[in-house]
Amino acid sequence: MPAPLQWPLGHSALARRAWRGLLYHSAELLTLCIRHPRTAGRVGALISAVHMRRRLPDPELRRRAWPDYPFGCKRDLFSSDFLPALRRPNVELVTEAIVRMPPEGPLTADGRRHDVDCVIHATGFRTNTFMLPMRVTGAAGLSIEETWSDGARAHLGITVSGFPSLFLMYGPNTNTSGGSIPFFLEAQGAGLHALDARFTGTAWTSCSS
Repeated sequence: MPAPLQWPLGHSALARRAWRGLLYHSAELLTLCIRHPRTAGRVGALISAVHMRRRLPDPELRRRAWPDYPFGCKRDLFSSDFLPALRRPNVELVTEAIVRMPPEGPLTADGRRHDVDCVIHATGFRTNTFMLPMRVTGAAGLSIEETWSDGARAHLGITVSGFPSLFLMYGPNTNTSGGSIPFFLEAQGAGLHALDARFTGTAWTSCSS
């Protein structure tokens, strides 16, 4: 937290609300950049490029680290430490493909062997595997995996056709490019609360741990 902001944020509720609003709308602008790559997205890419040029003055290192995809195609990194870390004398950025993994360390396509103490094998995750390991069966006897075999769908990301007692939070097609997931959950919770009150005449309170 910048030093000039510490006192007002510690003593003024109005300052805290203004700071929170600034952070919220700044993150929302990322969604605008990603949804409109030819207009707002170009502005986001320009800001990102200026930031990278300032943090990576070495042109060769910058060439290796420079993204080869449009702004927002991978997660935006909110960090002041990552790019400067690439400039440290004990850090080497290697972008050549790994062709073999002998015990001493990875062998890359340029014929170099990189002696390492530890290898982190990060292959990502299955983005289309939903709700496992739970087994959910609908009114017609179909499982949620069978119903979603050609793609997951849910009305407003909450209700699924054929599953009358199933209500989802942060369900299919509600992912955000850069906004606030807790805000999404609050909006969905408010919608479920209003729906329940309309059809049953009762109200309930949701809790989160």
